Amino acid sequence: DIKSFDIPKVHRSAITRICPFVSKPNTVITTGQDGFLKVIELFEKNCLKSFKISEVCLSAIVAVKTD
Repeated sequence: DIKSFDIPKVHRSAITRICPFVSKPNTVITTGQDGFLKVIELFEKNCLKSFKISEVCLSAIVAVKTD
């Protein structure tokens, strides 16, 4: 179970959702009130990717499994 305190400070404001990145172990995807979606590697505690998705708060993300 991943908690927000396990995630390094990568968002300017609160993290609204944390979702495991299924195809990459020890990696999560986060959304935040700052409008960013970020891919974070937990062991190295760094941000691998960062995307500005919206000017408003992002509050949800859904993992979709592909074959």
